[in-house]
Amino acid sequence: MSAAFFDVDGTVTRTNIVMYYFRYRRETLRGISRVAWLAGFSLKCCGFLVVDWISRPAFNRWFYQSYTGIDAKHFRAWAAEAFEKITKPLIFPGAEAKIREHQATGERVVFVTGSIEETVLPLARHLGVEDVIANRLEEKDGRFTGRLLGGAMAGDAKVEAMRSVDTDIDLSRSYAYSDSLSDIAMLEAVGHPVAVNPSPQLRLQAQRAGWPIEKWPTNGQEKS
Repeated sequence: MSAAFFDVDGTVTRTNIVMYYFRYRRETLRGISRVAWLAGFSLKCCGFLVVDWISRPAFNRWFYQSYTGIDAKHFRAWAAEAFEKITKPLIFPGAEAKIREHQATGERVVFVTGSIEETVLPLARHLGVEDVIANRLEEKDGRFTGRLLGGAMAGDAKVEAMRSVDTDIDLSRSYAYSDSLSDIAMLEAVGHPVAVNPSPQLRLQAQRAGWPIEKWPTNGQEKS
């Protein structure tokens, strides 16, 4: 049995994990609390970029500490509503078409992402994707602690998770789609890797390896 593994942010949607947190805080904080948070968060952003460049797992662990103290139930409700106004308009039509193509042939479609479950599950339901491998935030007394359960879903951890989905899945016959060099292990783990909207580094790697490169524009963008 073969499967199709999709990274989400930058591959299925024109989103990133920071965007959801930023929008949530911007929409829910008020007055001086909002100003203070924005100032502190702006200072952290440069650090996020540096750490992400060095290590995607380390970036995930550090970034998700930002969720410490957030009411989990409230965030889930916000994320469900945010799908329609934030995520849905940013779905790449090419990604949706490719997902439907794999589903039509009976292949199992799996999202493998560094986003948290709360922001990915509404997208998965919309696209009929039943298998979602994502970061999971620990909860205590109804609030997020900022700690990731099971470690960061990035790099080699994605490959380990792919192998654990179903022992009947043959990775050598399977597909993987990603836009980022941080997913190189995920792409190399399958027989049919595809670079989608690739970063310059991933594009170079794909060209060297002879992998297909696809451009999936969002609605309103021109194809190139």
